[in-house]
Amino acid sequence: MKFNKSDFFTCGEFAKLMEIGKDTLFHYDKLGIFTPEYIDENQYRYYSANQIETFEVINILKKIGMSLKEIKEYLNNKNTKNFINLLEKEEKEINKKIDELNKMKDFIENKRKNIENFLEKDTDIVLIEKYQEEYYIYTKVEEAKDEKSMLSFIAKHINYCKENNLYSPHSIGETIDLKAIKEKEYFSYNFFYTKIQDKIENVNIHTKKMGNYLVYYHSKGFYTLEKAYKKIIEYIRKNNLEVEGFFYEDIILDELAVKGYENYHIKISIRLFS
Repeated sequence: MKFNKSDFFTCGEFAKLMEIGKDTLFHYDKLGIFTPEYIDENQYRYYSANQIETFEVINILKKIGMSLKEIKEYLNNKNTKNFINLLEKEEKEINKKIDELNKMKDFIENKRKNIENFLEKDTDIVLIEKYQEEYYIYTKVEEAKDEKSMLSFIAKHINYCKENNLYSPHSIGETIDLKAIKEKEYFSYNFFYTKIQDKIENVNIHTKKMGNYLVYYHSKGFYTLEKAYKKIIEYIRKNNLEVEGFFYEDIILDELAVKGYENYHIKISIRLFS
Protein backbone atom coordinates (compact mmCIF):
# COMPACT_ATOMS: atom_id res chain seq x y z
CA MET A 1 0.00 0.00 0.00
CA LYS A 2 1.41 3.37 -1.06
CA PHE A 3 2.19 5.83 1.73
CA ASN A 4 -0.01 8.92 1.60
CA LYS A 5 1.19 11.77 3.82
CA SER A 6 -2.27 13.30 4.00
CA ASP A 7 -3.50 10.24 5.93
CA PHE A 8 -0.89 10.71 8.68
CA PHE A 9 0.11 13.22 11.31
CA THR A 10 3.52 14.84 11.31
CA CYS A 11 5.48 14.75 14.58
CA GLY A 12 4.45 18.32 15.33
CA GLU A 13 0.79 17.67 14.50
CA PHE A 14 0.64 14.55 16.63
CA ALA A 15 2.37 16.27 19.55
CA LYS A 16 -0.10 19.17 19.37
CA LEU A 17 -3.03 16.77 19.13
CA MET A 18 -1.90 14.88 22.26
CA GLU A 19 -0.90 18.12 24.05
CA ILE A 20 2.71 17.12 24.57
CA GLY A 21 6.08 18.31 23.34
CA LYS A 22 7.83 16.75 20.35
CA ASP A 23 10.71 15.86 22.68
CA THR A 24 8.39 13.40 24.43
CA LEU A 25 7.76 11.57 21.17
CA PHE A 26 11.49 11.46 20.41
CA HIS A 27 12.17 10.14 23.93
CA TYR A 28 9.51 7.43 23.69
CA ASP A 29 10.86 6.39 20.29
CA LYS A 30 14.40 6.17 21.64
CA LEU A 31 13.21 3.95 24.51
CA GLY A 32 11.23 1.75 22.11
CA ILE A 33 7.93 2.49 23.83
CA PHE A 34 6.14 4.39 21.08
CA THR A 35 7.54 4.69 17.57
CA PRO A 36 6.23 6.45 14.44
CA GLU A 37 4.28 4.24 12.09
CA TYR A 38 6.25 5.58 9.16
CA ILE A 39 9.62 7.33 8.66
CA ASP A 40 10.37 8.59 5.15
CA GLU A 41 13.69 8.79 3.35
CA ASN A 42 14.38 12.19 4.92
CA GLN A 43 13.82 10.78 8.41
CA TYR A 44 10.54 12.67 8.86
CA ARG A 45 8.25 10.91 11.29
CA TYR A 46 4.58 10.20 10.70
CA TYR A 47 1.94 8.88 13.08
CA SER A 48 -1.35 7.24 12.18
CA ALA A 49 -4.79 7.88 13.69
CA ASN A 50 -4.70 4.34 15.11
CA GLN A 51 -1.77 5.32 17.30
CA ILE A 52 -3.82 7.85 19.22
CA GLU A 53 -5.42 5.08 21.26
CA THR A 54 -2.05 3.44 21.91
CA PHE A 55 -0.64 6.73 23.14
CA GLU A 56 -3.62 7.16 25.47
CA VAL A 57 -2.88 3.72 26.94
CA ILE A 58 0.64 4.93 27.77
CA ASN A 59 -0.80 8.07 29.38
CA ILE A 60 -3.18 6.02 31.51
CA LEU A 61 -0.39 3.69 32.63
CA LYS A 62 1.75 6.69 33.56
CA LYS A 63 -1.10 8.25 35.54
CA ILE A 64 -1.54 5.12 37.63
CA GLY A 65 2.11 5.28 38.57
CA MET A 66 3.97 2.98 36.18
CA SER A 67 7.51 3.83 35.13
CA LEU A 68 8.40 3.99 31.42
CA LYS A 69 10.42 0.80 31.85
CA GLU A 70 7.38 -1.00 33.29
CA ILE A 71 5.16 0.40 30.53
CA LYS A 72 7.52 -0.88 27.84
CA GLU A 73 7.61 -4.34 29.43
CA TYR A 74 3.83 -4.45 29.65
CA LEU A 75 3.28 -3.29 26.05
CA ASN A 76 5.67 -5.99 24.83
CA ASN A 77 3.74 -8.66 26.76
CA LYS A 78 0.23 -7.28 26.56
CA ASN A 79 -2.62 -9.70 27.23
CA THR A 80 -5.74 -9.87 29.39
CA LYS A 81 -4.15 -11.82 32.22
CA ASN A 82 -1.18 -9.47 32.44
CA PHE A 83 -3.53 -6.50 32.40
CA ILE A 84 -5.53 -7.89 35.34
CA ASN A 85 -2.32 -8.52 37.27
CA LEU A 86 -1.20 -5.00 36.45
CA LEU A 87 -4.46 -3.48 37.68
CA GLU A 88 -4.32 -5.46 40.93
CA LYS A 89 -0.77 -4.30 41.58
CA GLU A 90 -1.51 -0.66 40.81
CA GLU A 91 -4.73 -0.74 42.84
CA LYS A 92 -2.72 -1.73 45.91
CA GLU A 93 -0.26 1.09 45.26
CA ILE A 94 -3.04 3.63 44.82
CA ASN A 95 -4.77 2.50 48.02
CA LYS A 96 -1.45 2.89 49.82
CA LYS A 97 -1.09 6.43 48.48
CA ILE A 98 -4.69 7.25 49.44
CA ASP A 99 -4.00 6.03 52.98
CA GLU A 100 -0.86 8.20 53.18
CA LEU A 101 -2.74 11.23 51.83
CA ASN A 102 -5.56 10.73 54.33
CA LYS A 103 -3.01 10.61 57.14
CA MET A 104 -1.42 13.81 55.88
CA LYS A 105 -4.84 15.43 55.56
CA ASP A 106 -5.62 14.54 59.19
CA PHE A 107 -2.19 15.83 60.20
CA ILE A 108 -2.77 19.20 58.51
CA GLU A 109 -6.32 19.58 59.82
CA ASN A 110 -5.44 18.71 63.42
CA LYS A 111 -2.27 20.79 63.36
CA ARG A 112 -4.33 23.80 62.31
CA LYS A 113 -6.94 23.16 65.01
CA ASN A 114 -4.27 22.78 67.71
CA ILE A 115 -2.70 26.11 66.78
CA GLU A 116 -6.06 27.88 66.55
CA ASN A 117 -7.02 26.50 69.96
CA PHE A 118 -3.73 27.73 71.43
CA LEU A 119 -4.20 31.24 70.03
CA GLU A 120 -7.41 31.53 72.09
CA LYS A 121 -5.57 30.79 75.34
CA ASP A 122 -4.34 33.32 77.90
CA THR A 123 -0.55 33.24 77.81
CA ASP A 124 2.14 33.71 80.44
CA ILE A 125 -0.14 33.13 83.43
CA VAL A 126 -0.80 30.00 85.50
CA LEU A 127 -4.10 28.27 84.73
CA ILE A 128 -5.85 25.11 85.93
CA GLU A 129 -7.23 22.86 83.21
CA LYS A 130 -8.76 19.40 83.28
CA TYR A 131 -7.47 16.75 80.89
CA GLN A 132 -8.53 13.28 79.93
CA GLU A 133 -6.06 10.42 79.76
CA GLU A 134 -3.53 10.87 76.94
CA TYR A 135 -1.04 8.54 75.28
CA TYR A 136 2.49 9.36 74.19
CA ILE A 137 5.01 7.41 72.17
CA TYR A 138 8.39 8.18 73.74
CA THR A 139 12.13 7.69 73.64
CA LYS A 140 14.36 8.07 76.68
CA VAL A 141 16.93 10.83 77.01
CA GLU A 142 20.27 9.82 78.42
CA GLU A 143 22.59 12.43 79.87
CA ALA A 144 22.87 15.24 77.33
CA LYS A 145 26.10 17.17 77.76
CA ASP A 146 25.37 19.93 75.26
CA GLU A 147 22.89 21.15 72.65
CA LYS A 148 24.41 18.91 69.97
CA SER A 149 23.83 15.74 71.99
CA MET A 150 20.32 16.94 72.89
CA LEU A 151 19.51 17.39 69.20
CA SER A 152 20.78 13.87 68.52
CA PHE A 153 18.20 12.53 71.00
CA ILE A 154 15.49 14.51 69.21
CA ALA A 155 16.61 12.98 65.90
CA LYS A 156 16.48 9.55 67.54
CA HIS A 157 12.88 10.20 68.60
CA ILE A 158 11.88 11.38 65.12
CA ASN A 159 13.36 8.23 63.59
CA TYR A 160 11.57 6.06 66.14
CA CYS A 161 8.25 7.63 65.14
CA LYS A 162 9.04 7.09 61.45
CA GLU A 163 9.92 3.46 62.07
CA ASN A 164 6.48 2.99 63.61
CA ASN A 165 4.70 4.78 60.74
CA LEU A 166 3.43 7.50 63.06
CA TYR A 167 1.72 10.60 61.72
CA SER A 168 0.85 13.00 64.50
CA PRO A 169 -0.15 16.68 64.36
CA HIS A 170 1.55 17.15 67.72
CA SER A 171 5.13 18.40 67.86
CA ILE A 172 7.77 16.70 69.94
CA GLY A 173 7.36 17.28 73.66
CA GLU A 174 9.57 16.53 76.62
CA THR A 175 9.25 15.72 80.31
CA ILE A 176 11.30 17.04 83.19
CA ASP A 177 11.23 16.22 86.92
CA LEU A 178 9.98 18.69 89.53
CA LYS A 179 13.25 18.08 91.37
CA ALA A 180 15.27 19.17 88.33
CA ILE A 181 13.22 22.37 88.05
CA LYS A 182 13.74 23.19 91.72
CA GLU A 183 17.47 22.69 91.18
CA LYS A 184 17.26 25.02 88.14
CA GLU A 185 18.21 22.28 85.69
CA TYR A 186 15.72 23.44 83.10
CA PHE A 187 16.90 21.20 80.27
CA SER A 188 17.46 17.98 82.21
CA TYR A 189 14.84 16.02 80.28
CA ASN A 190 13.65 12.47 81.03
CA PHE A 191 12.26 11.60 77.62
CA PHE A 192 10.95 13.03 74.37
CA TYR A 193 7.42 12.18 73.33
CA THR A 194 4.78 12.63 70.66
CA LYS A 195 1.10 12.54 71.51
CA ILE A 196 -0.95 9.84 69.74
CA GLN A 197 -4.67 9.19 69.53
CA ASP A 198 -4.70 5.58 70.76
CA LYS A 199 -2.29 3.10 72.25
CA ILE A 200 -0.06 1.25 69.79
CA GLU A 201 1.22 -2.26 70.36
CA ASN A 202 4.93 -3.02 70.64
CA VAL A 203 6.14 0.57 71.06
CA ASN A 204 7.17 2.65 74.06
CA ILE A 205 3.95 4.16 75.43
CA HIS A 206 3.63 6.62 78.29
CA THR A 207 0.16 7.31 79.72
CA LYS A 208 -0.51 10.83 80.95
CA LYS A 209 -3.11 10.50 83.70
CA MET A 210 -6.43 12.29 83.57
CA GLY A 211 -7.00 15.00 86.13
CA ASN A 212 -6.52 18.68 86.89
CA TYR A 213 -3.27 20.20 85.72
CA LEU A 214 -1.47 23.44 86.35
CA VAL A 215 -0.91 24.85 82.88
CA TYR A 216 1.27 27.68 81.65
CA TYR A 217 1.19 28.78 77.99
CA HIS A 218 4.63 30.28 77.52
CA SER A 219 4.96 32.62 74.53
CA LYS A 220 8.56 33.78 75.01
CA GLY A 221 10.50 30.91 73.49
CA PHE A 222 12.77 28.18 74.78
CA TYR A 223 15.49 30.43 76.11
CA THR A 224 13.20 32.05 78.71
CA LEU A 225 11.62 28.88 80.13
CA GLU A 226 13.28 29.63 83.45
CA LYS A 227 10.92 32.59 83.95
CA ALA A 228 7.89 30.42 83.25
CA TYR A 229 8.97 27.76 85.76
CA LYS A 230 9.69 30.36 88.44
CA LYS A 231 6.11 31.65 88.09
CA ILE A 232 4.71 28.10 88.29
CA ILE A 233 6.78 27.19 91.37
CA GLU A 234 5.78 30.44 93.05
CA TYR A 235 2.10 29.75 92.25
CA ILE A 236 2.39 26.28 93.79
CA ARG A 237 4.03 27.69 96.92
CA LYS A 238 1.58 30.58 97.38
CA ASN A 239 -1.46 28.38 96.96
CA ASN A 240 -0.06 25.54 99.07
CA LEU A 241 -0.60 23.04 96.25
CA GLU A 242 0.77 19.53 95.77
CA VAL A 243 1.77 18.30 92.33
CA GLU A 244 2.89 14.91 91.08
CA GLY A 245 4.71 13.32 88.19
CA PHE A 246 6.58 15.19 85.50
CA PHE A 247 6.35 18.60 84.00
CA TYR A 248 5.21 18.16 80.40
CA GLU A 249 6.46 20.60 77.77
CA ASP A 250 4.34 20.58 74.61
CA ILE A 251 5.65 22.61 71.70
CA ILE A 252 2.63 24.38 70.21
CA LEU A 253 4.29 26.73 67.71
CA ASP A 254 7.50 25.26 66.35
CA GLU A 255 9.72 25.76 63.31
CA LEU A 256 6.77 25.11 61.01
CA ALA A 257 5.01 28.26 62.25
CA VAL A 258 7.69 30.54 63.70
CA LYS A 259 11.36 31.28 63.13
CA GLY A 260 13.87 30.20 65.75
CA TYR A 261 13.72 28.72 69.27
CA GLU A 262 13.33 32.19 70.74
CA ASN A 263 9.87 32.43 69.17
CA TYR A 264 8.57 28.98 70.10
CA HIS A 265 5.33 28.77 72.08
CA ILE A 266 5.32 26.05 74.74
CA LYS A 267 2.61 24.63 76.97
CA ILE A 268 3.94 23.53 80.36
CA SER A 269 1.71 21.32 82.51
CA ILE A 270 1.94 19.25 85.68
CA ARG A 271 -0.76 17.22 87.41
CA LEU A 272 -2.24 18.43 90.68
CA PHE A 273 -2.12 15.79 93.40
CA SER A 274 -5.59 14.33 94.00
